[in-house]
Amino acid sequence: IAGVDTYLSPEMKSTGEAIGYDSTLTRALYKALKASGNRVENYGTIKGGEFYSAINSSTVISGTVIGGIVIGGNLLHGSHGSGAEIGHMVLNPRETIPCNCGKFGCVEQYCSATGIVRMGKKALENYEGVSALSRFDPLTCKDIFDCGKAGDELALQVLDRYYAYLGEFLGNICAVIDPDAVVLGGGVSKAGQPLIDGATK
Repeated sequence: IAGVDTYLSPEMKSTGEAIGYDSTLTRALYKALKASGNRVENYGTIKGGEFYSAINSSTVISGTVIGGIVIGGNLLHGSHGSGAEIGHMVLNPRETIPCNCGKFGCVEQYCSATGIVRMGKKALENYEGVSALSRFDPLTCKDIFDCGKAGDELALQVLDRYYAYLGEFLGNICAVIDPDAVVLGGGVSKAGQPLIDGATK
């Protein structure tokens, strides 16, 4: 979206990383849209609906999850510019490793590109069999999807876990806001139909 750079902090411009909550980029996107007078829906493939939940699973912020709720073509930003931070809803309260936001078990830790890689690495550490995933250093999200497509048992286990988390997450969101559509974007969405099938299974 043209103009977003104007609203990014120096830290984000130089490193591509958000400090703390992902709302930094959410606010930047919202301000750029508002300043340009453009409606959010103009940047998607879906037109005419009034209520969307847009989830970007791999963004400029190192493969994190950034969520947004669009009502009447406008991004819901809340009272303090941090509305619809659905990437920081807790999926697993038993998680022992903190999220970037400081909480434990956030959606971002499981449903982002970095989250998938984290699950893949952990699975490799405990796997007693032979997996193609062990050939990759560093391991990437694409590697896991490619190995899963090739039938690698461990990669399929990791993806099944990812799909379960993603399906639970999207189901909870839909139960609350009943959107016209859910839009999945970012690098992970390039997995295509297997991603949709896995999340709806």
